[in-house]
Amino acid sequence: MNPLEEFKFWLQDNLDDLKAACKSDTLRLLLNDMYRRVTESYEACVNRILAPGNKEALALTEKLNAVQDEVNDDLSRLDDIECTLDKIATGVKIASKIAMLAIQH
Repeated sequence: MNPLEEFKFWLQDNLDDLKAACKSDTLRLLLNDMYRRVTESYEACVNRILAPGNKEALALTEKLNAVQDEVNDDLSRLDDIECTLDKIATGVKIASKIAMLAIQH
């Protein structure tokens, strides 16, 4: 399973808990938008195959793995949902870059 897929499904699996931790509708809307964007990125990649040995893709997937590890740690506490959402947003941006690489190939 690739890191983009893992991140997408991790976010999907934890979406309800993350929404429950959001203290405002604005944060819930932001979270929904981030989930939509990572889903779109994932779906773009499903339809294309990343070039093997693509150094940029490998670097981005390593970053995405690191972000997911951080967010997994945060999920056990959820004491600072804004910080967690910022990390998820970073993951979404990385996922979008991975999708763009797939589209370009």
